[in-house]
Amino acid sequence: MCKREQPKLAYKEAGGKVNAKKKKGKAAACNDCKAAGGDCVKLLSPAGFILAGIPDEHNQAYLNGVYSKTEQIVNSRHVYSGPNGMNAWYFDKELGWADWLLGSQKDIGTRLHAARVSSLAASPDTISNDCVWEIFEMQENGLVDVPMRGITTTALTIEALATATLAANNAFDFAIEQAAPAFVLSGLDSNHIQADVMGVYQRQDEREKVNRRFVYKGPDPLWAWSSKCGRAWCFGPEQYIGQDKAFIYVYSSVPTPESIIAKHWNVADGNSEWHLAKLTITAINYKPAALFKGTCTFCAQCREWRRCGQGSSCSNAMYCSEACQ
Repeated sequence: MCKREQPKLAYKEAGGKVNAKKKKGKAAACNDCKAAGGDCVKLLSPAGFILAGIPDEHNQAYLNGVYSKTEQIVNSRHVYSGPNGMNAWYFDKELGWADWLLGSQKDIGTRLHAARVSSLAASPDTISNDCVWEIFEMQENGLVDVPMRGITTTALTIEALATATLAANNAFDFAIEQAAPAFVLSGLDSNHIQADVMGVYQRQDEREKVNRRFVYKGPDPLWAWSSKCGRAWCFGPEQYIGQDKAFIYVYSSVPTPESIIAKHWNVADGNSEWHLAKLTITAINYKPAALFKGTCTFCAQCREWRRCGQGSSCSNAMYCSEACQ
């Protein structure tokens, strides 16, 4: 860490402000950084970083992933653009705040956040792995800041950033290719106001994807789609597709619904209130027929059982009555 980023004095007792002089408009460079030919922020900020450590089942797990440096500077530090519309920025404009924040693009430069950590680091990669983060966790009484350890931020060079981004995109595309043809949503009692949302949802291959993810048709007139820049899966009527409106939603950035393992689902009660529930998604590895009038048939071509109800014999092999895709 350069001399400018080493606070000469501890936080003031009341404020959290560091006793260090700044030039208006940009970070003041220390002598070491001037000798290297630039200012502290540019020299100390890597091309990107990987954030990891938030459990996969957590409602903020979508914060994990690859972040890349932008040219935007807020409070003397670069803003980093991350996965699912998330960003990282530094905030020190209010009493007691000297934090790195993670949140949506519209909140950059404010104290609104999904996660925060107290740190004077010039860039996120130099945040100590021993730091305690505060992560918003969904509970029955609302969102609560919960302390969490074990979150890491690993620096990426330009080459490493390109490699990590490519790997993440390839993993996503592979998951989409392997998406189950259908799934079953279950978990609500039959007398629940949203019980009709439970049932079988079929992948719509011909329909335009939303946030790079398939759209699914469920029990009429319900659908499932990705929302909030890929941070959530929503269930509701067709006119809600592409919006943040839903009857049921769950925070999860997984490419396919059958991969959701979130602990908490949000279920509307019909009175503009939301309650948490534990729902389950089960993959169906066949294409359900619109009218089922037979037994399951094993397809020697796609190696799956399909509820097509018919099969044709060729060289003692059974094939689906509908084309394998």
